[in-house]
Amino acid sequence: MDEFAVGHLPGAIHVGPSSTPESVQRLIGTDPVPIVVYCSIGWRSSALAGKLAAHGFPKVVNLEGSAFAWANEGRPLEADGHPVDKVHPYHRFFGRLLRPERRAVL
Repeated sequence: MDEFAVGHLPGAIHVGPSSTPESVQRLIGTDPVPIVVYCSIGWRSSALAGKLAAHGFPKVVNLEGSAFAWANEGRPLEADGHPVDKVHPYHRFFGRLLRPERRAVL
């Protein structure tokens, strides 16, 4: 099951970690808006943030703690436009970083 489909930050736009800067530009437009990237634990999003910054995106940051910290803090999540309280555990090993009540069962 896709991580984004299980639960994501409200209003987030799904961008795969292997996305090109050009494909991101097509998704967000040409206005120099702040971009916050995140993934389950932060490794993939950190690489994407670096790639976007290197290609001239002026305001790119990686969400500190990434999706796991966001969920563990009880911050809002959604899936299909509806509130949810769990995120994809990504991997059995890394999923242990999620509080059990925030870990989706797959």
